[in-house]
Amino acid sequence: MYHPYIIYGQPGSLAFLRQHGFETFPELWDESYDTIINFEDKAKAIHNILKDFDPQAINQPIIKEKLLHNHNRFFDRTQAENMYFNHLVEPLYKFANE
Repeated sequence: MYHPYIIYGQPGSLAFLRQHGFETFPELWDESYDTIINFEDKAKAIHNILKDFDPQAINQPIIKEKLLHNHNRFFDRTQAENMYFNHLVEPLYKFANE
């Protein structure tokens, strides 16, 4: 949807997305929040990011490029099929044949 994102999830969520070709947004905020294990501490860190965020920062050319890249990556049918096969079908097939 052409929006930058912050993930309130398991530590390493941003690294997982980067491994799969998505761009993250260290130009907009400190991404170290993604390493925080305690969910309450992570929520506080995200709150601080949002409190201090300048919405005009999204207008940077590099951010617009990343948003377009992520949109195209998300809607890439080949990528989705490969992830489905590699992360669901193949592990289930391997498990069933062990």
